[in-house]
Amino acid sequence: MAYNDYDTKSEYDLIQDIAFYLRGQMRGKGVTQRWLAQETDISEASISCYLKGTKRMGLVAFNNICRALDIDPAELLGVYMVDGSMKGINRRDMKPFRWE
Repeated sequence: MAYNDYDTKSEYDLIQDIAFYLRGQMRGKGVTQRWLAQETDISEASISCYLKGTKRMGLVAFNNICRALDIDPAELLGVYMVDGSMKGINRRDMKPFRWE
């Protein structure tokens, strides 16, 4: 998807930042797209598109991916919403969320 396919530049930036963050979390945890697809019951093709930022991720898919990777979705979005970007955030400092 090109920037023109999104409603606003901020929507495009959000999707790209989330995709970047999720890829980093996967790398850090040593998990593959195939594993994530199996854990979330989302197709590998969709996972690939989400991680490239070429497909909008629905709330259910976002929640399922965050759960599989032990990420707090509210914290991830909250960090983004504080200043409108995650570019200044050291992503390594974000602590994984553990579902109880």
